[in-house]
Amino acid sequence: KRAAAAIALDLGVVPPDETMPIPCTGGIQFGNRYWRCWDREGHGDVDLYGAIRHSCDVYFYQLGLRIGLYRMLQEGTRLGFNQRCGVDLPAEARGTFPADSSFWVDRFGYRPTEGEVLNLAIGQGPNDQTPLKMAQFYLAIARDGSAPTPRLLSSDGPPPGAWALDLTPEALQTMRDGLRTVMEPGGTAYGSSLEHWDLLGKTGTAQNPFGEDHAWFAGIAGPRNAEPEIVVVVFVEHGKSGSGTAAPLMAKTADFFLRKKYGIPVDSIQT
Repeated sequence: KRAAAAIALDLGVVPPDETMPIPCTGGIQFGNRYWRCWDREGHGDVDLYGAIRHSCDVYFYQLGLRIGLYRMLQEGTRLGFNQRCGVDLPAEARGTFPADSSFWVDRFGYRPTEGEVLNLAIGQGPNDQTPLKMAQFYLAIARDGSAPTPRLLSSDGPPPGAWALDLTPEALQTMRDGLRTVMEPGGTAYGSSLEHWDLLGKTGTAQNPFGEDHAWFAGIAGPRNAEPEIVVVVFVEHGKSGSGTAAPLMAKTADFFLRKKYGIPVDSIQT
């Protein structure tokens, strides 16, 4: 959903304060299938901020259709969601994201219909990313839209290369504002908001056919009314809930790091 929002803002296909034609009542009919939202009661009329805040599938289904399958594949590939980050380790897994329609032909033996974009828009279907790629993505959102190649070994010079979202400053601010609403009252991860720090991020659930779903949370934190200082991505296998399992771990990690940096006692928090 974060990537779909970034692509939509980059293409200018939706203003952040526009609601979709079909409100969320728990699902949407497209083709011969009823596509459900994770919340069966629905979220009503929401704009992009509200859709990120509540993780509304119905909004993002319609956003995906507005982007279109061809442009979604083109932009997702341009953003590098099927490429490695280039970290200085012997092996790095590559995320899955179709470069073009031949992916379905080669893998499944059929040509994709426009309906495939609904799955991609909510981060499902043939779309899986590594925690490292998500960290690079969030680092770009926290900065100026670019993120250097991740490195474990320190060096005197700047890291080689850079990965860029190519978003305008206004679009980047819209992304940050949307992620901030997730941590506000009514947001999916409000319970993990922090006393001393500004925290913004997004929950996620990865469907798992072999057991309990996996839990995601990716977030950005820093002093209030200042530039962000840390990005943390948490992936918990079989964790069931991004908000209940992964978000608290991200919040405690960021809280511990920032308290240590700014000399705030850490013995009063569970880490």
